[in-house]
Amino acid sequence: MRLEGSYVIYQYKNGASVVYDGLIFLNSQTEDNVVSKKRKYTDAIQHETTKILHKPYDKEKHERLMPKITKRKPQHKHRDLRSGGVKFYPSDKMGKSLLDHRLVLKRKIEEAVAANNDFKQLNLLRGFFFCLQDFSLIVSLNLFNMVT
Repeated sequence: MRLEGSYVIYQYKNGASVVYDGLIFLNSQTEDNVVSKKRKYTDAIQHETTKILHKPYDKEKHERLMPKITKRKPQHKHRDLRSGGVKFYPSDKMGKSLLDHRLVLKRKIEEAVAANNDFKQLNLLRGFFFCLQDFSLIVSLNLFNMVT
């Protein structure tokens, strides 16, 4: 195993190598191949993002996504039993919603609500759920700013 720049490269006995870059593994023989694959993934995500964000406004989708991002579930506590087991039970507190964890997104959605801009709200929701689907790839390629 060796370190080259920000890549960790593991060489197998048969000559093949695995390049570790952030959260994804890419099979490659040279660093140029890694860069071209990274560019290919970036272009594909950018294409998918623009395809999603250029869809027309869909009221049903907006009404379906908004509760998903604002839904709060009850927190669970656990108790270690003497027998070595663990017992889970709900507490009186409610947990955070997906929106509570993303304060910048929450502020942008609140601004869109104040401006009565349903299309912008839906696009923010579409972009967020797209990020959840391809999270590891987007994080590893630092594409959060492009999607939002």
